[in-house]
Amino acid sequence: MTECTREFKVGDKVVLENEPSLAQIHKTDGRWPIIKWLDDNTESNVRLDFLRHATDEEIAVGRRLDHFRDDSQVENHIRPKCRINCFQDDASMGTRTVDIESENERLKTENLAMQAEIDLLKEALDIKESLNNALRARDEEIKAGRRMDNDMGDDVHKAI
Repeated sequence: MTECTREFKVGDKVVLENEPSLAQIHKTDGRWPIIKWLDDNTESNVRLDFLRHATDEEIAVGRRLDHFRDDSQVENHIRPKCRINCFQDDASMGTRTVDIESENERLKTENLAMQAEIDLLKEALDIKESLNNALRARDEEIKAGRRMDNDMGDDVHKAI
């Protein structure tokens, strides 16, 4: 294979990490050149760190040569270890390798913990509603007692 360098210019054919398609540098503007995908003519901004020049062999066949793997045994067509782009802030972007099974287990555990919190909050709301109902009932009892006292006072007053 042909050696790759990190200096890019408009018209260079390139490949992006984890993409099978070839692209061509359309415009350059510092760290984020605009590439045009050769398979569908769409454009993307890509950080230079994720690009490399396509080899002569890749240009000849029109695709990346080292990208294809047998994924037929992988559920949902996600490799057990895949690279995920993580946007940390507007100025920088990095990648990290994630074990999908571990990440799924972590998310399931997190989901169960959140569901337990939701259940506790629902229970607290039910208790609050019961207390409010009891207070309303007690308030009605007090008001009814006052009415009886007033009615009795009126009767006593009339008798005198």
